[in-house]
Amino acid sequence: MDMIGRNEEVVVGGGGRFRGLDVQSAESNANAINILGTLRSPDLRAEVERANEATGLEMRYRYDNHPLQLLRRSDHWPFIQGGVPALFYHTGLHPDYHRPDDIPERINYEKLEKVVRLVYQTSWGLAQRPSIPPRVSLR
Repeated sequence: MDMIGRNEEVVVGGGGRFRGLDVQSAESNANAINILGTLRSPDLRAEVERANEATGLEMRYRYDNHPLQLLRRSDHWPFIQGGVPALFYHTGLHPDYHRPDDIPERINYEKLEKVVRLVYQTSWGLAQRPSIPPRVSLR
């Protein structure tokens, strides 16, 4: 999990940090989560989708191969590079990202709880499997 408390918000003319992202409002992402890493592991995608039946988040799979390289810039990338399946739960960038204006009052706590439940349910589902998901290939 990384940056799971805010709603993704991409403003017009937001600068380089939003390069290549479509303009979108925080309201349009109020119940959405970005899941990265699933292109390389269909088993993990299936597991997270099963887990989401209990949380009802809007799942978005749009950033695995995005020009911003969010997945490659994450802590998850070294695992994927090594063939270890990994999921990156991320509610998206926003104008206050890495700025002093990113204050607790702007956190969507209801959604934050759903994301944590989703991560828990996914982890539980994976732990109950008879085998681990297969290794991944970058090809």
